[in-house]
Amino acid sequence: MANSSDVWWQDGHHLRGQEQSPLVAHHFDGTGDLFAAILTGLLILDWQPEVAVRKTVELMQIAIKETVSTNRGFHHGMVLKQLIAALAQL
Repeated sequence: MANSSDVWWQDGHHLRGQEQSPLVAHHFDGTGDLFAAILTGLLILDWQPEVAVRKTVELMQIAIKETVSTNRGFHHGMVLKQLIAALAQL
């Protein structure tokens, strides 16, 4: 069983990079939407794509860890209090 998850990104037809994060063996409703929203926001703010992907993965880990720590059902969406605080620091 894997102990990390991978995020790959490419520019046209060329693989540009990979970012790994610890694997949490649960399904979390809303993670795809949240990932897309954070990444889009950083790109709109003119972050370089590679840096934006790495930061998005880092910020997603904040939300996932906070969601896990609440011990509530994972199908109730993500807990975003710490994520929003982290975004406000950017």
